[in-house]
Amino acid sequence: MFSRRTLAHLLSPCAALVISVGAQAQIPSCPPGTFQGTNTVTDSFGPVTPTWPPPGQPQSNFVMRVPKFNPAPGQTLIAAEVTASGSVSGSVQAENQSNLSPCNLAWTLGSVFEIDTPIPGQPAISVPESIDGNDPLAVFDGALDYDGPSGEQHLNLNGASSNSILITDPAVLASVFTGTGDLEFPHRAVDTSGHLGCGNLSVIFENTSQVGISVRYIYCSTTPPNECEEVNRRQCGSLLLFPEYDNRAGDLTLVSVTNSCCDDPNGGTWIEVRFIEKDFCTETNRSYFLTACDTLSFLTSDVNPNGRQGYLYVYAKAEQFFPGDPNNTSGRPWVFNHLIGQELIINGIEHVDYSMNAVSFLGYGEERSLNDDDNDGIRDLNGPNNATPEYAGAPEEILIPRFLGQDLPGQRRLDVYKSQVVLIALSGGAQFRTIVDVLGYNDNEDPLSHQYEFGCWDKPYLRDLAPWSVESFLESMNTDDPDEILGASYRNAGWLRLDGLLANSSGPEAIDNPAIYAVLIERTGPYMAADLPFERCTQYNGDLLPLGILGDGPNPVAGDDQ
Repeated sequence: MFSRRTLAHLLSPCAALVISVGAQAQIPSCPPGTFQGTNTVTDSFGPVTPTWPPPGQPQSNFVMRVPKFNPAPGQTLIAAEVTASGSVSGSVQAENQSNLSPCNLAWTLGSVFEIDTPIPGQPAISVPESIDGNDPLAVFDGALDYDGPSGEQHLNLNGASSNSILITDPAVLASVFTGTGDLEFPHRAVDTSGHLGCGNLSVIFENTSQVGISVRYIYCSTTPPNECEEVNRRQCGSLLLFPEYDNRAGDLTLVSVTNSCCDDPNGGTWIEVRFIEKDFCTETNRSYFLTACDTLSFLTSDVNPNGRQGYLYVYAKAEQFFPGDPNNTSGRPWVFNHLIGQELIINGIEHVDYSMNAVSFLGYGEERSLNDDDNDGIRDLNGPNNATPEYAGAPEEILIPRFLGQDLPGQRRLDVYKSQVVLIALSGGAQFRTIVDVLGYNDNEDPLSHQYEFGCWDKPYLRDLAPWSVESFLESMNTDDPDEILGASYRNAGWLRLDGLLANSSGPEAIDNPAIYAVLIERTGPYMAADLPFERCTQYNGDLLPLGILGDGPNPVAGDDQ
């Protein structure tokens, strides 16, 4: 048995270390009449097999680099938050080969990362990460198969940690972080994997590790930030996003799409349903016609039997087929702001279910006007002020007002509190992986942070997306409010803010501040519930769904943040 986050690791001060460099222990306020802004830059190395640097190779070959803060007129840097992260993935396989006695195997799959900073006199940032386990192994069963009573294997192990330093010293900010060029962060990693408790043992460790650096610049500006536009997701739209479908054995997803246009007897429209599969972002599409006041309901396993799990989106279009447009042969999208929808997900094996509304995106233009304004075959979530406006933008930030303290897997309380979070990448497309910045607060307003990487769709457990959401960790915090939850003080609570940090493709494109969507699926024992999140502001670099390594078209280029 094992825990991806053992209790000892969760309570380690290294799991949430924040060091302040400067006279102030927190970010200074901007002077009256100025406005605060932020910009985050990142770099990473790996995943590769530690240890590095290997013998004979210089440290200069292992350096991460990010751009310095190059201020625009009227901007002044007031703080820089440097976050070093390390992740470990791999497997452990073991077989007791003793013919005389069983043994109790204690194992660790881990690495220790050290990252130097360009700050004079600042010690290296150390980021230890380990996945620990304990397995009782019987006397050798005669087969070296890492299975059976004398063997054990743990595949697809994953763990990540990060440590941060906050710099507020004006002299350091000016001399080190401000200007042109790059900041350099030399890095090292040591494989700390090992085992104890068994003498005559055959064991295989596979350790793949990755190190990352991010610098968040906080600055004051005499220019006000862009106006925060809020979007009403509870209105009819031309495009609907359904955050999840699940066709796995024992699961059913019921989707309903309704044409709310009842005033016009000729108010029908074609719709295209596009399923995006989780693993490879592959697409399957279907077309249906909705008459005025019509509603269409279907089981996703019936209309898309080859798909297993992922998300789908639906948009209105002018016709079923249009061979004359090579980018929209299955029909040209048009403005038809009359679509509403809902879905119901049923887990027949565990006898639980939950439902949620579709996420509505308004189409821009005259009613029934064609809506692929840049003619690239991609549904652009680019807002009303773009030169070629198509659909409403995506949320700038996702706000989830509550989570409950989560149980660790395998606890004696039968793992009762085990919520999940649906994540959808809305920028870049099928060839990109997205890093999400996960910020949370406990019941006493103390900030907690983590980063999580995924492909086009994922549904991690909340305890993996935000390791500090585990009840034992929240309970251990010195600032925990012992009276909350009022009326149920035996359980902690908090809330979440999720924001896209960076999306990278296998090519040269990197998207800063990518668009994402997220939904918390709460689970407490046999009960499940879901609701669409709150949103803060809007961004306009979302797209459904580019396929290339440069992201959105029609003339995709590296560096355009799309």
